Amino acid sequence: MAVIDARGNVFGRFNLIDVAVAAFLVVLVPMGYVASRVLRSPKPELLEVTPRTLTPEMPRRVRVTGRHFRPYLVAFVAKSSEPFVLKIPIESQQATFLIDSPTVVELALPPVEAGTYDIHIFDEAQEVASLQSAFTVAPLPRNTVDALVRFVVPPETAALVKEGDRDRWEQNGSSALTPSELATMGPVHATKDTATFATLHGSSPGVALEANVRIPAKARVLGGWEYKGEWLRSGETLTFETDRYRIFGVIGRLTELPAATSSMGPAGVGK
Repeated sequence: MAVIDARGNVFGRFNLIDVAVAAFLVVLVPMGYVASRVLRSPKPELLEVTPRTLTPEMPRRVRVTGRHFRPYLVAFVAKSSEPFVLKIPIESQQATFLIDSPTVVELALPPVEAGTYDIHIFDEAQEVASLQSAFTVAPLPRNTVDALVRFVVPPETAALVKEGDRDRWEQNGSSALTPSELATMGPVHATKDTATFATLHGSSPGVALEANVRIPAKARVLGGWEYKGEWLRSGETLTFETDRYRIFGVIGRLTELPAATSSMGPAGVGK
């Protein structure tokens, strides 16, 4: 009996073309598997970040050493104390690759506040590597500033404002700053200026108070200071709040105090 008959069938049962296709597939599948194992890029690994701590005067850049870095990877940063979620706009978390090689990349960080951060590496929409607590951004230094402030308050409030009162700043029911980061009311006195206090229904006679407020202000990178997220400068408004009153004043003068004075209370007594 012939292996291949006149119709092209093998052993009289299988078509020659079908046999050839089957044989090709039998060879192709193992070859494809081997090729995928050989050609597939290994996942990147993040091993070390330098510097580990960034101070305010340093450029917002870190150098990451590792393995298997390749083009088109995308890096994001997120606070270590929070679950990692990509936020909109993603530019607020995305770092820029400046220099890259298979073992070293340099990342320009997005504007981030003080804290400890993780680095997450993505290849398209898939996270392929991460490094927990990769680097820390140190807070801006605080400088004690003496602010001369003019408050206009209702007459019944004027008697409540006393030297030594401590400001407060609460968010979601708890203080957003530690006691050492809150302003202290210094010497305060009523002026003889005619003052009008604005109300929801118009205005009424008020009392003008002039006070020196001692503020543990945060230094700004580009110069000047800020307090409770607001820029401290002449002409700006300062809010001072206690459990007895909340008043608003206009800053007239700012003076940075020497370090030795900064550690003293409003009356020159150590805290």
